[in-house]
Amino acid sequence: MNRFDSSLLLWANSFVGRWPHFDNAVVYLSNSELAKGQLFMLLFWWFWFAQEPRRKRNREIIAATFVAAFAAIVLGRVLAAFLPFRVRPSFNKELGFVSLPGTDWSRSWSSFPSDHAMLFAALATGLFDISAPVGAAAYLYGLVVIGLPRIYLGFHHPTDVLAGAALGTAVCWALNTRRFRRAISSPLLDFEQTHERAFYTIFFLVSTEIMTMFADPRAILTGIARMIKRGG
Repeated sequence: MNRFDSSLLLWANSFVGRWPHFDNAVVYLSNSELAKGQLFMLLFWWFWFAQEPRRKRNREIIAATFVAAFAAIVLGRVLAAFLPFRVRPSFNKELGFVSLPGTDWSRSWSSFPSDHAMLFAALATGLFDISAPVGAAAYLYGLVVIGLPRIYLGFHHPTDVLAGAALGTAVCWALNTRRFRRAISSPLLDFEQTHERAFYTIFFLVSTEIMTMFADPRAILTGIARMIKRGG
């Protein structure tokens, strides 16, 4: 482990157990869908129904961002499955990391990169394209409420979070360039105009999956990746 990661992890871990109420709050934030995905989805739905003349552009950005969110999760799982395995800090015996109750995590999942950081950096990038102040607040919120607790609890190394955030931002930025954004959003917005009921049923389902970080699809993709890796 590099010095940057180990020094920050051990410094953060030195505070574990000092303030039980703070520890409980951090554990809550790490598990709360309301504090994570649901809040971001409320913002996207709010901007989806913005008044003209910004409505069309907002909807194009949101459509591309939702695709980017899915792409970020897939990329994160592929990288975690095929890059050299990186043990989570809470399971690294050399660190002597002090874990909190209620923070059990799978030993079989590599910690690099942080899929949470990838997803929420992608979402914050989409919000930034819609509104710079809201997007900046989303980046800060993602760092403080989503990224830092995962370091504090030993789920991820700081570089896992930084790399994940950089990758998520890059994916969303690429898909929100004008050429890709129009190509992604045009068929979806046409479908919304012609099949409104079906569109919003699917839109709600996709929003729910993003809120839960595509938990079921991720489990399926991770299983497939492991089978391919073992077969190779």
